[in-house]
Amino acid sequence: FYRADLITRQIPQTQTLAQRLTVTALTTSLWQGVGKTIARFHSESIWHADLNARNILIDCDDGVFLIDFDKAKIRPPDKKWRQDNLRRLSRSLHKINTSGESLHFDSDDWKQLVQGYNTF
Repeated sequence: FYRADLITRQIPQTQTLAQRLTVTALTTSLWQGVGKTIARFHSESIWHADLNARNILIDCDDGVFLIDFDKAKIRPPDKKWRQDNLRRLSRSLHKINTSGESLHFDSDDWKQLVQGYNTF
C-alpha cells in the first residue's frame, strides 16, 4: 500500500524546463538559478526521486520551481546521492536532446547549472 498527502498549488504562466529549451536558450543567470534551486533543496537533505527536465518549472519572471515530490525523501547529508540526483537531471536533458526534440542545451549550459549549484 502507498499512502501520501497531496498538496497542489497552481503556478501561473510556467513552462517546464524541457518546454522552455525547445523554444529558446536559457541565460547564464537562469541556468545558475536552476542549479541554486536544486542546491537549496539538497541543502535541506531533500532528495527528489524524479529530478528531470519536466519536473522543473520556469515562470514568466524566470523563477524556478521543482515539482512532483510524491516519492521524495529526506536523506542524511551525503555528497553521493546529491551527485546522483544531478546526474539524473543531466541524463534527462541529454535523452530529450537525442530523442528528436531539439533542445537549446549544451555542455556549457550544464557547467553553468553546476556553477550555480556549487555557489548556493
